[in-house]
Amino acid sequence: MPLPLLLFPYVVQKEIFKSMEYCEMFLMSLCSKRMKQRVSQASVKIAKVWYGVYPDMKFIAIQDLERPVDVHIGFDDQPELSGVKPVEMKIGDNFKTRGIVKTLLTTLKQEYCLIRVPKLDAKVTKSLHKHVKQLFRHTIPCGIEIDMNSPTEELPIYENN
Repeated sequence: MPLPLLLFPYVVQKEIFKSMEYCEMFLMSLCSKRMKQRVSQASVKIAKVWYGVYPDMKFIAIQDLERPVDVHIGFDDQPELSGVKPVEMKIGDNFKTRGIVKTLLTTLKQEYCLIRVPKLDAKVTKSLHKHVKQLFRHTIPCGIEIDMNSPTEELPIYENN
């Protein structure tokens, strides 16, 4: 039975969001515009956001003050979305896409969320960048890690504002 999270008082919602992992909050924010506003209002502050671009995957990692960089959200393009039924996601301000969401383990046995979309291009990555900036308040400029073999047309202009 699903919990009607948006029907709880604001103070209760804020505490629930603060107890969630970053990837869980990110996934909740993809559900609807109202849910995204609630996650954003929880004012979760983080030290630094890292963006990674590799030929096989793009990722968003979050670095806390007391912990090392931890990958929380990975993105991959898969032209034929098969297997699990794709869900509609609202990313950034006005961008909608369909994708498959999975939870996977890194080589260090850390869980992260993998989102597979039909085409991962500059429009999708720019929307993701805007979405993360709106959700998490970070104080230090973003970090970016790019593989030399990554196609440059997939990259948006990342900004630190």
